Amino acid sequence: MASGLAVAGAKPVVLMQNSGLGYSLNVLTSFNLIYDVHLPIVVSWRGHDGKDAVEHDIIGRELTRLLDVFGLPWTVLDNERPEDSVEAFFKQYDSGRCTAVLIVREGI
Repeated sequence: MASGLAVAGAKPVVLMQNSGLGYSLNVLTSFNLIYDVHLPIVVSWRGHDGKDAVEHDIIGRELTRLLDVFGLPWTVLDNERPEDSVEAFFKQYDSGRCTAVLIVREGI
């Protein structure tokens, strides 16, 4: 849906859990990245500290490496200075020229 909105000229933002990112990688690689339909994506970082439900352990441990493999720049939201993190995230996104990911940890 967000991709269609972006193609139509809207400015959507995608929100998902990190487990949803796994499901989205096919669309990102076979549509968005190939056809330059770039989106800002906000992803929760479940399992990053190993203290979450067991089904989040692997994706939580590997999230940033997974994003690196697919060439998706990422920023972790700093709870102490969120405005700096959001600014860095939007610089990576750079008005639609790159799909970028803002990672949000629990407790924000």
